[in-house]
Amino acid sequence: MKTAVSDIHFYELEIPGLLLKAIKLKNKNSKPFNIVDLGCGDGRILFALKERGLLNNAVKVIGADISPTRIATLLEYVKNAIGIVSDACNMEQLEDESFDVVICNQVIEHVHSDEKLAKEIARLLKPDGIAYVSSVLKSRRTIWIYRQKGDFRLDPTHIREYPHVADARANVLRRGGLKVVELNISKFKFPLFHLLLRVMLKARLLSPDRARLSALKHRSRLHVNPPGYWLIECLAVKLRHV
Repeated sequence: MKTAVSDIHFYELEIPGLLLKAIKLKNKNSKPFNIVDLGCGDGRILFALKERGLLNNAVKVIGADISPTRIATLLEYVKNAIGIVSDACNMEQLEDESFDVVICNQVIEHVHSDEKLAKEIARLLKPDGIAYVSSVLKSRRTIWIYRQKGDFRLDPTHIREYPHVADARANVLRRGGLKVVELNISKFKFPLFHLLLRVMLKARLLSPDRARLSALKHRSRLHVNPPGYWLIECLAVKLRHV
């Protein structure tokens, strides 16, 4: 699957708040840990964790994505990572309960079965491990530049966008065998500088590598908040059945 230059993931050192909290806890006791990023894309999050020294105690660092192009980029920028080309919902190459940290950032809205993905996260997670899952919430009144079947979408490749209601926030993870232990909802922010970079990429004024380095060097301080869209972050553990 070829990745369009306009769809590359820009590298930066910012790490989502709840994920940063979980990784710091894993590093606090200096014990080695295994980490996997399902649907890692170009490896933006693993890159940020590595550059900030938060993978120094990691024994196994794995990024999985359905796109061979994205995995090639991950391996170029995160040298110690293992890349797997695979559907995030079906990671047969990886053993049960083999990861201390499972990351699934802005992926669950893209897959055909969100419950299957939640079950795969639970399968890979150690009994004392932690999963970070994030997605998009939308209110009844949304406005953005993309439309699908007469409805606004934050991303035209989203199969679903979850409603901003309390009972829809954690039900999918619970059915998949995960228990949410911490949850955060914040306004979705889209960096304006990244939008400029995408325009320049589409016009072939920048190469993907130059765009990534530009995004990393010039931290975007101006953001736009797509009306009606929210970011939801969850920390979850394996659900224990009595």
